[in-house]
Amino acid sequence: SREIILSFELNPGDMQPYSQILQQANTELGNLNLTNTQIILELRESKSKVQRLAQKLREANKQLRELVHHDGLTGLYNHRYLQNALNMELARATRHQTSFSLVLFDIDYFKKVNDCYGHLSGDLVLREIAQEVKKIVRVNDILARFGGDEFAIILASTNIEGLKAFTKHLRLLVEGISTSINGQRVYNTISIGAVTVTPGNTLISKDHLIEAADKCLYQSKNNGRNQVTIKKLGD
Repeated sequence: SREIILSFELNPGDMQPYSQILQQANTELGNLNLTNTQIILELRESKSKVQRLAQKLREANKQLRELVHHDGLTGLYNHRYLQNALNMELARATRHQTSFSLVLFDIDYFKKVNDCYGHLSGDLVLREIAQEVKKIVRVNDILARFGGDEFAIILASTNIEGLKAFTKHLRLLVEGISTSINGQRVYNTISIGAVTVTPGNTLISKDHLIEAADKCLYQSKNNGRNQVTIKKLGD
């Protein structure tokens, strides 16, 4: 009533109609709802941006790992990766008492290719041989560029008979690869040194394994090249 309003020292003329107050309240509620909707949309957009950034970071890390573990010229695994893989394979073979093999090979008279045709042509030869050899290794094998024109292959779960068959195939494969250089077909051969490891009572280290394969490789080269020398290690 008017007396109640006057008791609060309110001017009746300043009071807004109830309908107007209700309309203003509805408007404010509408603004609040709109603001909440905007906040939700902004949060969703922020989450989407974070997810996109996280995906880009994962891709960048993957590319970085590729650069760290792969040879820039051939795309094969590099020397560092091979060393680590050899340690793991040696530990696995020792744990499960299974055989595996290591193959080292390099291109015969590769210096003549660089001297006659140039280093870019030599790089082309390396890439073509790498890609062709990659086709004959299994998924769980490791093919790496060991350095220069030398390559290495870790053959998982491969005994000496399997190694003999593989290295024969490898030698004939490379012998049949021709690289087109300045309109000429250039053929190359490789010398191969390989060892099979059967872990037992004899402790074999990674360095011992590489050294043994390397000695076999040089024996192949000293005996006339384009051939295979194999040795069995362990019990």
